[in-house]
Amino acid sequence: MTSTSGRDELSRALYDLRAASGMTLAQVAELSGLSPATLSRYENGRYVPTADAVRSVVRALGVARSEADRLAGLADDVREETSSRLVLLRGTGMERKQDQIARIEAQSARIATFGNTLVPGLLQTERYARLVFASAERDPVKVDAATAARMRRHEQAVSSTDRQYVQIVTEGALHWCVGGPAVMVEQVEHLIALATAGNPRFVVGVIPHTTPVAQFPLETFDLYDARAAMMGTFTATAVMTTPVDVLAYQRLFEEMTGLADFGPTAVPTFERVGDQYRAMTRI
Repeated sequence: MTSTSGRDELSRALYDLRAASGMTLAQVAELSGLSPATLSRYENGRYVPTADAVRSVVRALGVARSEADRLAGLADDVREETSSRLVLLRGTGMERKQDQIARIEAQSARIATFGNTLVPGLLQTERYARLVFASAERDPVKVDAATAARMRRHEQAVSSTDRQYVQIVTEGALHWCVGGPAVMVEQVEHLIALATAGNPRFVVGVIPHTTPVAQFPLETFDLYDARAAMMGTFTATAVMTTPVDVLAYQRLFEEMTGLADFGPTAVPTFERVGDQYRAMTRI
């Protein structure tokens, strides 16, 4: 979603909802606590409202909670995207961050992911994902919620019929023994199942550790069409939307694609790693 398209979608939705309600700007202003002039600017796209302002407006219009949440989330996304060329998503909570990413994915035709330190989120098993979230959050309730949100994203991705997912992991990332060998055996078997599922819209690849490389990606990253690149830092999630930055990551991903084995040809690498972990469980 570009900032322009997101802004247009939000302003149009606010206008259409008010028009459908039969209320005037003055009536909505009185109920929402906002001025008619401000509401007009929201509806014509001159201003992007905060999530709280959106909730005030839709509450006045009697809009359903699910639609209110969607529009408030859209407002957050547009404001974050337009605020800076590099957005750091901090303090939003792990579950909400997963939901934010899901909204970005839902508005993208192609999601490309490269994982060089950990298994990419959409490829993670529930146990693997839970351990990743638990490393940053002590509250088990929040960890459970974030894990459930990630599993929902996975189910939506593998069942999608209108977008393409290309997921690449390095063999080196698989040797990071998350949770112990039993967890990793399960994770590798999950990767084999995904790689051999024959789903043309969800493609899984691996770069074997024996493959010569001349590029040195420093982080795991996701690409959403030609609109945004996202990568995790130790303290936040960074989102870049400047075209020159996104293009650089696109070119890097294409180079990684040329190094990877996909589908059934990726299985020997996964099986080799799995056998190593199985041997560790028998020690």
